[in-house]
This record gives sequence, structure tokens and C-alpha cells, in this order.
Amino acid sequence: MMKKWFLGLCLLCPVFLFAQDFLGDKYVYSYHQENLTPRIELCKNSPIQAYYDSLKSIYDAEMGIVIGEAQQELKVFKPQSPLSNLLTDMVYEYADSLAQSRKNPKVDLTILNFGGIRGNIPQGDITIGTIYSVLSFDNLIVIASMKGSELQKVFKRFTAKYNQPYSHAKVTYLGDDPIEILVNGEKIDAEKTYRVATLDFLVFNNGDGIFDGVTFENIEETNVLFRDILLNYVKKKKVVEAQLDDRVVIKPQR
Repeated sequence: MMKKWFLGLCLLCPVFLFAQDFLGDKYVYSYHQENLTPRIELCKNSPIQAYYDSLKSIYDAEMGIVIGEAQQELKVFKPQSPLSNLLTDMVYEYADSLAQSRKNPKVDLTILNFGGIRGNIPQGDITIGTIYSVLSFDNLIVIASMKGSELQKVFKRFTAKYNQPYSHAKVTYLGDDPIEILVNGEKIDAEKTYRVATLDFLVFNNGDGIFDGVTFENIEETNVLFRDILLNYVKKKKVVEAQLDDRVVIKPQR
């Protein structure tokens, strides 16, 4: 019996290996599946490997381009952090400017999620790769309109421990529970319509349950990536700074 093995697909996983058996005057074919890793050496020095290497070198060069500087490490943590404050303020500024350019009502506030911020911005050079590591997902900015009564639902499910990032809002907690919620310095009006700059993942996919059960009056899509806003922000500012403020106030229980 003579058996010949050869690799069917070199760079795709899973990899299928085909066997050809010669039995007398007949060929019998069979195949089985193997993990790519143990057989990756079969792709070495191949045209496919060369193509992959060329793409990786281009990618690495692009990711290494320096676009700005952080004077101190910008960390992300709950209930608020320098980085999450920076991102919510940045999105608010962008979304409100976009709304005005489209002759639409102003944006009232921004609500994002901590789960979408995947890391810190280290002190020193900020590269394109840094931005991709912080905002890894292809989330798009949307502007969601809702009544104040619906917005209250969102904030009332936040706690001091499990807060989410927001801008142009201030929440005071007594212990772990919100006791005062202000938007642009005023209590939420249950009948007023509020325009919230946020992410498509949170609105359309109920990401992190932030808008779970909330009824929207309208959702304005921008088709602009959250990550691209940060990229352009850093390129424009060059030196990026952020800090904590009073948007989250926690009063101890007596």
C-alpha cells in the first residue's frame, strides 16, 4: 500500500489533510482535520508566507506611527477615570458639532461603556497602534433621542461600583445608590426629549444592558467610528491630557 499526504490549505484554520491510498488498480481517498499550529512549518518559505510577511510589515509600520503624546498615563477604571472622562468629553464635542452642522438639535450628553475601553494610554508617545489597542472594536457613534423618563431609567440602574462613563451629566451617590442626577446642571425633566451621543453597540445590541428596556424616539446614525474620532483628536491636540472631576460624587452612608 502506498499512502501520500499533502496539505490542502496552508494558512486557513482548520486545515484539512487529504490521504491518497493506492489499492491495486483503485485509489481510495480520505481526509481528516488537523490544527494549523503543528504544521505551520509547511508554509515556511512559501509564496503565501512571503505575502503574509509583506502585509505584516506594512501593518506594523502603520501601527508604529506616532500621532501625539500623553504627558502622564491615562488610565481607565470605575466609577470614573481620566481616560473615560476624556473619551466621553471628546465624543460629546464631536457629536454636538456634527448635529449643529446638520442643523439638528444640540446633543445633551454622552453615555459610553467601560467594556468598550480595552486598555490605558501609556505615558509618552501615542501611536496609531495605541489607539487600536484602547478602542479595539469597530463601534460607530449614534445619537439616540429619548424622553427624560427613559433617560432616568438608564441612570437609576447605575451604581457607585458599576457606573458607566458619561459626559455633561453628574450623579451623586449615597453609598452605592444614585440620589441626584443632573444633566447640564439641571434635574432630568421626564417630559423633555434628550439627545444622547452613544455607541451603536449599546443601542442596537443592548450592549452591557445600559439601554435595556429603554424606548427611543429616534436614532441618528453617523457612520463614524469611535476609534477614528480618537485618532483625529490626538492628531489635532498633539499633547493629550485628562483628569478626574465632579461628574461622579460618592457620599458615604452614615
